[in-house]
Amino acid sequence: MSNYEIVKRNVINGAWSVKALKTFKGREGVGINCNLYHETTKIAECIDSGNGGCLDIDYIDNKHRDTLNEFIKLFPVVMWSELGSQYIQPNEKDSAYDIDDETFINILIDHELKYKELNKLLNRVAIYDPIKNEIYTYKGKMRNVINKVNNKLLIDHVKEQHPDGIVLNEIKKVDALKHLKTWHNG
Repeated sequence: MSNYEIVKRNVINGAWSVKALKTFKGREGVGINCNLYHETTKIAECIDSGNGGCLDIDYIDNKHRDTLNEFIKLFPVVMWSELGSQYIQPNEKDSAYDIDDETFINILIDHELKYKELNKLLNRVAIYDPIKNEIYTYKGKMRNVINKVNNKLLIDHVKEQHPDGIVLNEIKKVDALKHLKTWHNG
């Protein structure tokens, strides 16, 4: 596991989270608005206007920023090459990638967006085909108890159509999220 993967795991499994996450269309991409929490305490409001600039972080109190930055200092050194070869120019020496509060919050935002996407997928029958690296969804309201028999029939039918597939609705969410990330990275 690379240092970057270790950092991401520590961020996602740590005491920090983003809530009230909203996305919107900006001039140069997707804009984001959310609140940063440490445990149960709101510590900052964050906005990326989608205009190509940085994430604006408005801390409620400087002590919260200092606490986050002290935590970030505990992370191992991450090299640019760990993010991907596209970040290293030919004949350029690999160097350290600066993990700051913006990077930290962006990791949380990316994770939360994938989690929201997974929840939408799980409202239907969702199957991940690892051989084709595709996710297929089929109509069938998984949360509707009345349709439980119909959902079982649909899942059986889907399994016949995709014998190598993994029905995401039948596994733990953390495992389904791993398959979703694999699909995104494929």
